[in-house]
Amino acid sequence: MLKSLPLFFSLFLFQLLPVPEQKRVCLRMYRRSTRWRQRKRPMTFGQRVTKSNLLLMASVLAMFSLTAHAEDRVLFTFKEPDAAKRWQAVNDGVMGGRSLGRFKINEDNRMEFFGRLSLANNGGFASVRARGSNLALTENDVIIARVKGDGRQYKFNVYTRRTRGGYSYRQAFRTTKDEWIEVELPVKKFVATWRGRVFRNQKLDPTRIGGLGFLLGDGKPGPFKLEIEWIKVAQLQLDD
Repeated sequence: MLKSLPLFFSLFLFQLLPVPEQKRVCLRMYRRSTRWRQRKRPMTFGQRVTKSNLLLMASVLAMFSLTAHAEDRVLFTFKEPDAAKRWQAVNDGVMGGRSLGRFKINEDNRMEFFGRLSLANNGGFASVRARGSNLALTENDVIIARVKGDGRQYKFNVYTRRTRGGYSYRQAFRTTKDEWIEVELPVKKFVATWRGRVFRNQKLDPTRIGGLGFLLGDGKPGPFKLEIEWIKVAQLQLDD
């Protein structure tokens, strides 16, 4: 239907569609435009024009569809003078452990989470977290963090505003030593945990998320360092 309307009117209607429908329209038009590539017979002039129009329309619509992702919403950066005030270190000392985890804002306006993991006294974790705000997340959001690590596996936690049970919800990610990477964490994939135990039937209500943070608990004693440049949120990208 869209291809039979003037371009400007098609774009107007496209913007009114829900995001999932926008994805389907873009993919449908792109696939239709590429079918001619598999034909052995030469295309007529009319087919070549139609193909060009479809490719143009698919490209323009895809650009509009991805605009929201290009304008990611920033949750945390570390450029403000008081950026450290919302963060705190929480280590296994609360349970008698001896791990040491600290954080600081460095001269490049990035947060460094660093220290030494210890397994003594049944310990084994160090973390840094920020609490006390409504992050306004939805089930279709993706949290994106730009980090540089030491090759170890870390966990990204989100915390709901205080509820009975005290669950944290987490996803694991592995860093690449001394390289910046962008970690994508779909909200719908967070799993509830409590004192190291997983509760897969405990569903996360993203509207209640009020905090987040990083945790190291890979069972490997020794020094660690994770650098964070920013944390953002975006909606699911266009894909198949």
